Amino acid sequence: MFIFEERTFLTGEVSDEELNDEDIEYIKGMRGDYPELSHWSNAGVYFAFGSYSQDIYAVGWLYGVKSRDNGFLAYCYVCQLCPDFDFGGTGLYDTDTWELGEQQPWNNEKILRPSWACR
Repeated sequence: MFIFEERTFLTGEVSDEELNDEDIEYIKGMRGDYPELSHWSNAGVYFAFGSYSQDIYAVGWLYGVKSRDNGFLAYCYVCQLCPDFDFGGTGLYDTDTWELGEQQPWNNEKILRPSWACR
């Protein structure tokens, strides 16, 4: 089974104290929807979700998400498996990411690399 690695989004040590209280509370509220990321720090989730917001929704931070978004996990999956892939920051790969999220390939025994991202 695939294991999500927060080091994909964190290149060094970042503590929760470096994040503002509003962001920490938002991330804590997300945690129950993403058991796959339960071993991540709040900072890891913060940077991954910020990157997802930018690359898929073309906004600095996507507030208002109230439930699980498999597109977020698909984004993390692609970033880990295909680290050289450039999402472009404009939402260009939003549909591809959401479709991959619906497939939930991280739950398969065999790791499947999406052909549109891993070349």
